[in-house]
Amino acid sequence: MNKLYDIISNLITSGNSRSVKAKKNIIYSFVIRGVSMLTTLFLVPITLGYVTEVEYGIWITLSTFIIWFSIFDVGLGNGLRNKFAEAIAKKDTNLARTYVSTTYAGLTIIFGAVLIIFLGIFPFVNWNLLFQAGDENSNNIRILVLILFVFFTIRFILQLISTLLIADQRPAIASLIDPITNLIVLVIIY
Repeated sequence: MNKLYDIISNLITSGNSRSVKAKKNIIYSFVIRGVSMLTTLFLVPITLGYVTEVEYGIWITLSTFIIWFSIFDVGLGNGLRNKFAEAIAKKDTNLARTYVSTTYAGLTIIFGAVLIIFLGIFPFVNWNLLFQAGDENSNNIRILVLILFVFFTIRFILQLISTLLIADQRPAIASLIDPITNLIVLVIIY
């Protein structure tokens, strides 16, 4: 067993520093993804015990919708990742800071405007009719939609942290955000 450990350890630590960093991040990412999947497996039955089937269906629908929209970052996230990595490779920290601050400002303005528009429209939408839920869920659905949308806009802006970590060749740390979020939600629901 020690020989196998030595072989694996040698494979991981051999090569230049960038290769070693990449190998370690790959291994850490696998472990982190495993923890994330386990917390999700625990989260579903606990959540089902806390909410009704209708509320859970609405929660899943809204969550899926949010996940679908989280891909839409106006190209700013990918552009930041590429330009930030380029600036870091050139050791130009001032340019890297400029890219980061400009992207954060742009996303904050865009999604701040989206949030303001949503808050203006929100009171006039019949959420029960939209989700075809009974009147008994009326207040819960309104609160759920409001909370999800507000946190979606905040998360959308803050997810640039993951983009920066990936650009800085630290994807394992970036992937740590989801399981931590899942654990917090798991504790809150439990």
